[in-house]
Amino acid sequence: MQVERKGPFGGEAFYYDGTPGPGTLVLAIAAAAGTDPYGNAYEDGVTVLGSTGTVNINTDTGVVWSNNLGSLIEIIAGGAQALQQLRPATVPGVTWADAALGTNLTSTHGADTPSLFLQSPSTTVNTAKSSIRLHGGSPTVNANRIEAVTQVFEITGSVTAANLQGGQASTAAPGAGGGVTSVNVVFPTPFPSTPAVTIDPRSAADPSGTVIRGYVDSVTTTGFTIRAYRSTNALTNWSWIAYA
Repeated sequence: MQVERKGPFGGEAFYYDGTPGPGTLVLAIAAAAGTDPYGNAYEDGVTVLGSTGTVNINTDTGVVWSNNLGSLIEIIAGGAQALQQLRPATVPGVTWADAALGTNLTSTHGADTPSLFLQSPSTTVNTAKSSIRLHGGSPTVNANRIEAVTQVFEITGSVTAANLQGGQASTAAPGAGGGVTSVNVVFPTPFPSTPAVTIDPRSAADPSGTVIRGYVDSVTTTGFTIRAYRSTNALTNWSWIAYA
């Protein structure tokens, strides 16, 4: 490790891996960005250089880590927000607008409405962004809420909320000539109070000429019963939604 200093009071310091020269600068400390005598570029503040990327620390941009593929992580704490910006790797012909994860004291609901937000990256071709914002608790009047801004909201799997649940169930085939069958449904999570329940039939066979009737019975905080009449000998699938 070799060290070189410049300036009357040692205002710049350069640390090299071996003999100073192109590509051997590993650490630079400087008040302003520049290039050392061997053509190695550095940023203002503290810059650590490696074979795959750099890390820079200064009071203006915070902490910035970037690699040779163009991806970048920037951590900033200033004013009313703390922010982490994320940039995907470089794609030829594309300029990225950074994704962001951060917290802010001022949100879309005005001053003193703290929130945590997650925002997707965008490009010069597709400038649309998706974002999710979680608003904090007291003293804001907009506390304890989640906002999602997106063109498509896609969920893989089931969704359960304390006051809204949904699912599927099937009533068995009633036998030759049709008849009434029933099925008991248990809520994934018990409700705090007795919910309202709606059902909708989805026939497992061609329903042409088939009469299907159903109703909800015995609703409690833990479940309910679907009682169904079907004029043909086939099972019937049902979708249900419960809300309290």
